[in-house]
Amino acid sequence: MYYQYYAPEPPEPLKSGVFTYDKDGIKAGGFTRASFGELRLLFRKNASSARVRSATKPWVTAQLRLYGIPFHTQASAAQLKAALETALETAVKNRQCLNPTPAVMAIERSLAEQYRNLERAREERISREKAAIFAEMESPSLEARFDPHLFIAKYFLGPNGAPDKEKQREALILEDVDGPNFPKAVQAVPGLVAHVTRRLTVVGWEDTLARGLDAAFATCSAPGSQLHIPTTEANFDLDRFMAKYFLHGLNGKPDPKKTTNPIELYSFFEHLPRLRTVVESIPGLHLRQARGAFDSLHTIVGWDIAKVMSIKKGHEDDREREKAEEEARKRAQRRKLWHEALQPHRDYMKSYRPSAGPLKLDDLVGSYQ
Repeated sequence: MYYQYYAPEPPEPLKSGVFTYDKDGIKAGGFTRASFGELRLLFRKNASSARVRSATKPWVTAQLRLYGIPFHTQASAAQLKAALETALETAVKNRQCLNPTPAVMAIERSLAEQYRNLERAREERISREKAAIFAEMESPSLEARFDPHLFIAKYFLGPNGAPDKEKQREALILEDVDGPNFPKAVQAVPGLVAHVTRRLTVVGWEDTLARGLDAAFATCSAPGSQLHIPTTEANFDLDRFMAKYFLHGLNGKPDPKKTTNPIELYSFFEHLPRLRTVVESIPGLHLRQARGAFDSLHTIVGWDIAKVMSIKKGHEDDREREKAEEEARKRAQRRKLWHEALQPHRDYMKSYRPSAGPLKLDDLVGSYQ
């Protein structure tokens, strides 16, 4: 189960005379204030044509208002642009930046404070609503998926927000927590680490992670597991997978007697490049891949190359058999279509009675060109 929280909309833009204020700051006529540097680029002699075209009458009017430069409302576009250029040249001559007038800055400060208060109220509402939903959740996995920060605060942080190793001593095993926000939240806590995979995630303090990985790896082969066990194990932890089937312990020596028959990994195996590198580093261990029926990809790992190749051939034979059956179905379908298309002709031939005697020109009916 997944809980989806829909945050309230951001505050509506505030208005004060010709100005509005939203998350992008103060605006006039829907335009934000151009910087001093942007205006200098606009009025230099070799200004780009695209920049000049973007300086429309509404845009220039907005800049005059945002800087508090006086202008006549009935002025032409050229006059408005000249007023803006004059103000810019004056600032440059005085070795100053072009800044908004105190009156405009006062309006901007007032609107900014009002908008921050609205945003703060919205954030407080979001925190209250998310905390209420979080409190009703029934498992750490649901909590971690919903909000990694609330999850970490519950299990790994003290009242003051500092790491608390006594709060949750053993690592937690989570399911389906693979979004980008969770690792970032974990990394922000000193000493807290996580092993994140698509299906299983283990999170805990550094000195407890290994035990958590062992426990999580064991769940991959627990009774009732619905996914292919070796593939699930290899996806979760390739080192432990190799130790279980081919090595004497984690990062141990090769053990050919441990698993005498090849191990197959199904199409949802995720770490082929790394597995290939590992197998190549182990003398006597072989890896082959085969396309099987339904275009499934099988990865086969084993000590006995003859057994590995036999399994590979079996999958390839299944694929060829499937292709032959598909071609047979297509041929049968084509024969059926031809049979249906020729049925009117067969019906005609059944009812056709040729006239006695030799064929004459008058016996030919129809239109000929």
